[in-house]
Amino acid sequence: VDDDEFVCNSLKWLLADDGYNVETAADGKSALGVLSRQAFDLVLTDLMMPEVDGLAVLREVKRVSPNTAVIILTGYGTLEAAMSALKEGAYDFLTKPCDDGEMRYKIQGALEQRRLRERLGALESAEDRLAAARGLLDHFIERLEQDAARMGELGADERRTVLAGWKRSLDEIRHALGASGA
Repeated sequence: VDDDEFVCNSLKWLLADDGYNVETAADGKSALGVLSRQAFDLVLTDLMMPEVDGLAVLREVKRVSPNTAVIILTGYGTLEAAMSALKEGAYDFLTKPCDDGEMRYKIQGALEQRRLRERLGALESAEDRLAAARGLLDHFIERLEQDAARMGELGADERRTVLAGWKRSLDEIRHALGASGA
Protein backbone atom coordinates (compact mmCIF):
# COMPACT_ATOMS: atom_id res chain seq x y z
CA VAL A 1 0.00 0.00 0.00
CA ASP A 2 1.64 3.22 -1.12
CA ASP A 3 0.35 6.41 -2.67
CA ASP A 4 3.56 6.66 -4.71
CA GLU A 5 2.87 4.62 -7.85
CA PHE A 6 6.59 4.10 -8.54
CA VAL A 7 7.20 2.66 -5.05
CA CYS A 8 4.11 0.47 -5.29
CA ASN A 9 5.09 -0.96 -8.70
CA SER A 10 8.75 -1.41 -7.73
CA LEU A 11 7.79 -3.39 -4.64
CA LYS A 12 5.30 -5.45 -6.63
CA TRP A 13 7.91 -6.41 -9.25
CA LEU A 14 10.56 -7.18 -6.65
CA LEU A 15 8.27 -9.34 -4.53
CA ALA A 16 6.68 -11.09 -7.51
CA ASP A 17 10.20 -11.97 -8.73
CA ASP A 18 10.78 -13.54 -5.29
CA GLY A 19 7.72 -15.75 -5.82
CA TYR A 20 5.15 -13.87 -3.75
CA ASN A 21 1.59 -13.26 -4.93
CA VAL A 22 1.25 -9.50 -4.71
CA GLU A 23 -1.82 -7.27 -4.56
CA THR A 24 -1.31 -3.52 -4.56
CA ALA A 25 -3.38 -0.59 -3.39
CA ALA A 26 -2.68 3.01 -4.40
CA ASP A 27 -3.81 4.46 -1.06
CA GLY A 28 -5.08 3.54 2.37
CA LYS A 29 -8.73 3.83 1.41
CA SER A 30 -8.31 1.36 -1.46
CA ALA A 31 -6.39 -0.95 0.86
CA LEU A 32 -9.29 -1.03 3.32
CA GLY A 33 -11.57 -2.15 0.50
CA VAL A 34 -9.20 -4.93 -0.54
CA LEU A 35 -8.76 -6.01 3.09
CA SER A 36 -12.51 -6.39 3.48
CA ARG A 37 -12.57 -8.90 0.59
CA GLN A 38 -9.35 -10.84 0.96
CA ALA A 39 -7.00 -12.14 3.65
CA PHE A 40 -3.24 -11.67 3.41
CA ASP A 41 -0.20 -13.20 5.06
CA LEU A 42 1.65 -9.87 5.01
CA VAL A 43 0.86 -6.21 4.40
CA LEU A 44 3.50 -3.64 3.52
CA THR A 45 2.06 -0.19 3.96
CA ASP A 46 3.34 3.33 3.70
CA LEU A 47 2.78 5.24 6.90
CA MET A 48 2.10 8.71 5.54
CA MET A 49 -0.78 8.73 3.06
CA PRO A 50 -3.62 11.19 2.54
CA GLU A 51 -7.09 10.43 3.90
CA VAL A 52 -6.37 6.96 5.34
CA ASP A 53 -2.83 6.59 6.69
CA GLY A 54 -0.77 3.49 7.39
CA LEU A 55 -1.79 3.39 11.05
CA ALA A 56 -5.45 3.13 10.02
CA VAL A 57 -4.52 0.34 7.59
CA LEU A 58 -2.58 -1.42 10.38
CA ARG A 59 -5.52 -1.16 12.79
CA GLU A 60 -7.93 -2.58 10.21
CA VAL A 61 -5.56 -5.43 9.33
CA LYS A 62 -5.23 -6.34 13.00
CA ARG A 63 -9.00 -6.10 13.47
CA VAL A 64 -9.97 -8.36 10.55
CA SER A 65 -6.94 -10.66 10.51
CA PRO A 66 -4.88 -10.51 13.72
CA ASN A 67 -2.28 -12.99 12.43
CA THR A 68 -1.49 -10.96 9.32
CA ALA A 69 1.98 -9.48 9.60
CA VAL A 70 2.34 -5.75 8.88
CA ILE A 71 5.52 -3.94 7.94
CA ILE A 72 5.38 -0.15 7.88
CA LEU A 73 7.22 1.87 5.23
CA THR A 74 8.26 5.27 6.45
CA GLY A 75 10.33 8.28 5.45
CA TYR A 76 13.20 9.49 7.59
CA GLY A 77 11.11 12.16 9.32
CA THR A 78 8.48 9.82 10.71
CA LEU A 79 10.43 7.37 12.87
CA GLU A 80 8.43 8.32 15.96
CA ALA A 81 5.22 7.43 14.14
CA ALA A 82 6.77 4.15 13.00
CA MET A 83 7.59 3.33 16.61
CA SER A 84 3.97 3.93 17.58
CA ALA A 85 2.97 1.52 14.79
CA LEU A 86 5.12 -1.14 16.44
CA LYS A 87 3.21 -0.57 19.67
CA GLU A 88 -0.04 -1.13 17.76
CA GLY A 89 1.07 -4.49 16.39
CA ALA A 90 3.25 -3.87 13.34
CA TYR A 91 5.97 -6.47 12.97
CA ASP A 92 8.61 -3.92 11.96
CA PHE A 93 9.25 -0.88 9.82
CA LEU A 94 11.48 0.02 6.90
CA THR A 95 12.82 3.46 6.14
CA LYS A 96 12.42 4.60 2.53
CA PRO A 97 14.21 4.21 0.28
CA CYS A 98 14.32 0.54 1.32
CA ASP A 99 17.31 -1.71 0.94
CA ASP A 100 16.08 -4.80 -0.96
CA GLY A 101 18.07 -7.21 1.17
CA GLU A 102 16.84 -5.71 4.43
CA MET A 103 13.27 -5.76 3.15
CA ARG A 104 13.53 -9.42 2.13
CA TYR A 105 15.00 -10.28 5.54
CA LYS A 106 12.20 -8.50 7.40
CA ILE A 107 9.53 -10.05 5.18
CA GLN A 108 10.91 -13.53 5.83
CA GLY A 109 11.01 -12.83 9.57
CA ALA A 110 7.45 -11.50 9.58
CA LEU A 111 6.14 -14.50 7.66
CA GLU A 112 8.00 -16.91 9.93
CA GLN A 113 6.55 -15.21 13.01
CA ARG A 114 3.07 -15.48 11.46
CA ARG A 115 3.61 -19.19 10.73
CA LEU A 116 4.77 -19.80 14.31
CA ARG A 117 1.79 -17.92 15.76
CA GLU A 118 -0.61 -20.01 13.66
CA ARG A 119 1.16 -23.20 14.75
CA LEU A 120 0.96 -22.14 18.39
CA GLY A 121 -2.76 -21.43 17.99
CA ALA A 122 -3.29 -24.88 16.45
CA LEU A 123 -1.35 -26.52 19.29
CA GLU A 124 -3.34 -24.62 21.93
CA SER A 125 -6.58 -25.67 20.25
CA ALA A 126 -5.44 -29.30 20.10
CA GLU A 127 -4.44 -29.09 23.77
CA ASP A 128 -7.93 -27.85 24.66
CA ARG A 129 -9.55 -30.72 22.73
CA LEU A 130 -7.21 -33.22 24.35
CA ALA A 131 -8.10 -31.88 27.81
CA ALA A 132 -11.79 -32.34 26.96
CA ALA A 133 -11.10 -35.92 25.83
CA ARG A 134 -9.23 -36.58 29.07
CA GLY A 135 -12.24 -35.37 31.04
CA LEU A 136 -14.53 -37.68 29.07
CA LEU A 137 -12.11 -40.57 29.58
CA ASP A 138 -11.94 -39.97 33.34
CA HIS A 139 -15.75 -39.95 33.51
CA PHE A 140 -15.88 -43.13 31.41
CA ILE A 141 -13.42 -44.94 33.67
CA GLU A 142 -15.50 -44.04 36.74
CA ARG A 143 -18.60 -45.33 34.96
CA LEU A 144 -16.82 -48.56 33.94
CA GLU A 145 -15.75 -49.22 37.52
CA GLN A 146 -19.28 -48.66 38.82
CA ASP A 147 -20.91 -50.74 36.08
CA ALA A 148 -18.37 -53.57 36.34
CA ALA A 149 -19.07 -53.89 40.07
CA ARG A 150 -22.75 -54.55 39.42
CA MET A 151 -22.59 -56.31 36.02
CA GLY A 152 -23.13 -59.79 37.54
CA GLU A 153 -26.41 -58.60 39.09
CA LEU A 154 -27.87 -57.38 35.78
CA GLY A 155 -30.05 -59.23 33.35
CA ALA A 156 -29.23 -59.57 29.65
CA ASP A 157 -31.25 -56.49 28.60
CA GLU A 158 -29.69 -54.36 31.32
CA ARG A 159 -26.19 -55.50 30.30
CA ARG A 160 -26.94 -54.55 26.67
CA THR A 161 -28.06 -51.10 27.88
CA VAL A 162 -24.86 -50.69 29.91
CA LEU A 163 -22.74 -51.81 26.94
CA ALA A 164 -24.57 -49.38 24.64
CA GLY A 165 -23.81 -46.59 27.11
CA TRP A 166 -20.14 -47.60 27.08
CA LYS A 167 -20.15 -47.52 23.30
CA ARG A 168 -21.63 -43.99 23.29
CA SER A 169 -18.99 -42.86 25.76
CA LEU A 170 -16.23 -44.41 23.66
CA ASP A 171 -17.63 -42.71 20.55
CA GLU A 172 -17.55 -39.35 22.35
CA ILE A 173 -13.93 -39.93 23.36
CA ARG A 174 -13.02 -41.12 19.86
CA HIS A 175 -14.64 -38.01 18.39
CA ALA A 176 -12.78 -35.71 20.79
CA LEU A 177 -9.46 -37.39 20.02
CA GLY A 178 -10.14 -37.49 16.27
CA ALA A 179 -10.80 -33.74 16.27
CA SER A 180 -7.42 -33.16 17.92
CA GLY A 181 -5.53 -35.17 15.33
CA ALA A 182 -4.50 -37.79 17.90
